[in-house]
Amino acid sequence: MDRKGAVFGGLVEAPLKPSTKKRYQGSNDTFVFTNTPGRPIIYRPTGVNRYFTLCSSEYLALGGGNHFSLYLDSDLLNGSSLASETYGNSCLSHTQEFEVKEIEALSLTYFCKNYIFGPRVWLILFNLGPTKFSCKFDPYLRFL
Repeated sequence: MDRKGAVFGGLVEAPLKPSTKKRYQGSNDTFVFTNTPGRPIIYRPTGVNRYFTLCSSEYLALGGGNHFSLYLDSDLLNGSSLASETYGNSCLSHTQEFEVKEIEALSLTYFCKNYIFGPRVWLILFNLGPTKFSCKFDPYLRFL
C-alpha cells in the first residue's frame, strides 16, 4: 500500500530462475494487479509478447516491451511501474518510482494425482515509504 492506499503486485506462476542473460520466464497464467483507481483491476497478458517475468541477481521485473509493469531493485527497497505492452496496464502504483514498505510473497503449491506442480508466487507490494529492514534479493531463494 502506498501513501495514497495503492496495493499492487503480480502473480509469478513458476519458480524464479535467475539468469545472467535477459531471459524471460513464465506463461500466459501470469498477471499484474492494482487498486489505484479505487477498485481492484487485474491485467492479464495481451498476447503482444511473452515478456512475463525477468529475474537476475540485480532485479526482478514483470512485463516488458517498452517498459516493465513492475520492477524491483536487488535490495527490494526501490521499484518502478510503467505501462507495459505485455499486460496492457497503466502505472500500478500512484507514482512511477516508489520505495517499498513491505513485500508479501506467498507460495501456493497444489497437488493432483500424486504430482506436485511448481509453486505459484504472489508478489504483493505495500508502498508506504522507507522500510525498517535491510536485505539483499537472493535470486536463488526458493519460495516453498
